[in-house]
Amino acid sequence: MTMFRLLVGMCMCVLMTEAAEWPESSHTRWQAIMGPHTWVMWLDRDDQVLTAACYDPVQNKSVALEGTYDEETGQLGLKEIIIDPNGEYRTAPWFSGRWTKGSITGAMAAKVEEGPRSVTWNEVYPQGCEPVVRKQVAAENVRMADTKKTGIQVKCRYLQLAREGPAALLINNQLRVMAFHAGVPDQKKRAQIIPTAADIEARLWERCAEKQAASPWREGYLDRCDYHQSVMWNERQLLCVRESTETYAGGAHGYHFYRFHVFSLVSGERLTLNDVLLPGYQGPLLAWARADLLRQAGCEPGRPLTEAGLEKDQLALNQNWWIDGRGLGFNYAPYEIACYARGMVEFQFTWKQMQPWLKPDAALSPLLEGAENR
Repeated sequence: MTMFRLLVGMCMCVLMTEAAEWPESSHTRWQAIMGPHTWVMWLDRDDQVLTAACYDPVQNKSVALEGTYDEETGQLGLKEIIIDPNGEYRTAPWFSGRWTKGSITGAMAAKVEEGPRSVTWNEVYPQGCEPVVRKQVAAENVRMADTKKTGIQVKCRYLQLAREGPAALLINNQLRVMAFHAGVPDQKKRAQIIPTAADIEARLWERCAEKQAASPWREGYLDRCDYHQSVMWNERQLLCVRESTETYAGGAHGYHFYRFHVFSLVSGERLTLNDVLLPGYQGPLLAWARADLLRQAGCEPGRPLTEAGLEKDQLALNQNWWIDGRGLGFNYAPYEIACYARGMVEFQFTWKQMQPWLKPDAALSPLLEGAENR
């Protein structure tokens, strides 16, 4: 019995050591095979907090995830983030397991064809996909007021491609520019520089000083801004990055919105809709979008969009679009076309729908492979 306990203790020490080796500043790609389907998840770790984006091939959709990680045991859990048409936020169990030796083993709680099942995720970077590193900087001027923090806090997490080369350099420069100007909506006020990591950190401290000068210590809340870049898609020579900005400056609620950017990993250029779609795409896409928004809200076809929570019975395509394994989608921030309570407005078209409108020689054309099945 004594020898058995000794062996168990040795195994636990080894397992705990393996768990502690998980890179602290990485945005890693994980892949799992379940039956005929391949699941791909981009996982971001910030201390004990996990965020992830996963393409669910069974339900044919992208899933936003959040969770926690225990440094000592390697145990982790992920929940699906669900935002209903009324803007209500909730979570649902999705996966629980344990990280060890570069793999994650556990049980899927998400809906799969055979129900919940054991699964192992492995870190995989196939051809046409680029490893990505996460950089993190922060600045704050905070003090305790009674039992609450008060002051100003700014956090910034941005991505950089790990490889070198002209395309990677161009993308990395653009990602740093986005991080440097986070929270600066006025284009005229943006500095025309390619910032370094030191520039981004210095800018965060400047923002703290600017906000402190404009608004001296106010008791009762922490004025904060959390900026975060994450991977939505990184396959077939295409990279889709989501900017997430969450702010709180007093009042009843904060403000949270997304911005999406699609890059060619071949040229390094940020793609626009006109780069990838044939002329005349606006009419069909807007008709599909109108129908989908009414469907999401449970409205009868042909009803005005105001019944789906929009401020007006009209819609225009913006440049805030993303790609994933299912298709091409659009996102509208709170207040952009609907009130805050409506939340972010989103709709998406499948690659099968998009096929007639994609330029055959454009960067998105590789995504048409297997489009008839999606």
